[in-house]
Amino acid sequence: MSKPAENSPTWTPEAEARLMQVPEGIMRELTRQRVEGLARQSGQTLVTLDLVEQKYRQWLIKGSAEADNTMTWTTEAQERIERIPSFVRGMVVKAIEAYVTKQGLRVVSSEIVDEAKRFWAETERFHEP
Repeated sequence: MSKPAENSPTWTPEAEARLMQVPEGIMRELTRQRVEGLARQSGQTLVTLDLVEQKYRQWLIKGSAEADNTMTWTTEAQERIERIPSFVRGMVVKAIEAYVTKQGLRVVSSEIVDEAKRFWAETERFHEP
């Protein structure tokens, strides 16, 4: 079992393995934070595979299922976004497009995806461009 930080719930090996399917970096860390938040909210000190899947279903129903690309994406940026797990892809698309809009741009390039990722990593503000 894994315990990544002080005061964080412990993760079962199955839950940790499922988390490792999320691309390394800010997306994985944000996913970890959200799942651990659900665990704390539920009064649980152990993150199980069932809890991870419960959070993923929430995202699929409440976020990603409703989000579609509204901007033009370069082929390279589109290929990168397709590697993101489907249950969060729509929310990532929405957040990237909000970031691009705030920058006054109209096309999503691979470079702007990198820029948005750096912004999220530095500020931990995924839903606020």
